[in-house]
Amino acid sequence: MTKVIGVVSAKGGVGKTTTVANLGVIAAAEFGRKVLAVDANISAPNLGMYLGIINPPVTLHDVLQEKFSIRRSIYTHSTGLHVLPASFSEGPTDQKELRRKIESVFHDYDIIFLDSPPGMSDEVIAAMKASDEIILITNPESPIVTTTLKNIKLAGEMKVSVAGIVLNRMCEREYEMSPSEVGDCLGVPVIATIPEDPRIPEAVSRAMPVAQCFPDSGSSEEFRALAAYLLGEEHVPGFFVRIKKLFDSVKNFFR
Repeated sequence: MTKVIGVVSAKGGVGKTTTVANLGVIAAAEFGRKVLAVDANISAPNLGMYLGIINPPVTLHDVLQEKFSIRRSIYTHSTGLHVLPASFSEGPTDQKELRRKIESVFHDYDIIFLDSPPGMSDEVIAAMKASDEIILITNPESPIVTTTLKNIKLAGEMKVSVAGIVLNRMCEREYEMSPSEVGDCLGVPVIATIPEDPRIPEAVSRAMPVAQCFPDSGSSEEFRALAAYLLGEEHVPGFFVRIKKLFDSVKNFFR
């Protein structure tokens, strides 16, 4: 059965699109799954740019406006990931049709990731309704974490399952909330912690996901672990990650 996972956040800039792009290329290229990544952020689409798809001639807007079929609007990334980008095109779109449109290609894919807009708008509601379950992206600062409660409440009202929390841009600073604190605050388990990584903006500047551009980076390894978790696969950490964990354990022992 095809599973649709919505990637949601309470505010912009916390890493939704980065998460979708990296989960998509990892699931496709490393786990051999048939994967579609959909830019459901109609107002401010960015997923295509993160994946090097610049100014696509046909997009999700055209699909929702009944101008083209969904298959005409899907592009293939170099990693094998299929991408349905959105655009800044004007004109009305019926976002409530999103689920029905993607259902028409369910038999082509094992998993579909939806990059939703931030906040609590009608676009977010449409993306959540189109999802079988959602993961919530937040940063470890308390104002952002507590705002995430609104998304969790909305998901509960809509009877959409919350698979877990992804803590992005972790720096291990004193003022940051720990994963256990975030889990206790939100009542939802933290399923991944992605470190602050200067390789991510560098990869974005190259229109590539960090897992493709810098596969051995710390963030790439954590995205890989998250993808394995969502796919029900076993994850074996890479050599450099194992060395880092050993170093960290020794450092913590002598503190």
